Amino acid sequence: MNTDLHFIRVENRRVKLEPQTPQGMVWLQTHFPEEDWEPLCAGEATLSSRDTFSLITDAMAAGLVVFYP
Repeated sequence: MNTDLHFIRVENRRVKLEPQTPQGMVWLQTHFPEEDWEPLCAGEATLSSRDTFSLITDAMAAGLVVFYP
């Protein structure tokens, strides 16, 4: 099974978000404003740990496969 979204800790309380599939990217586009799409697509977006858990919960509820070590 392919992973749609990767969440990777990069520094204290920050998590890098990398879409892995077109479905993952489309889902992110429904949750972020258009000006954030380019950094999201490039895997350059980071989130706070607090926001990450909320996003992971929502993504999994939508049926996406999430990697978060």
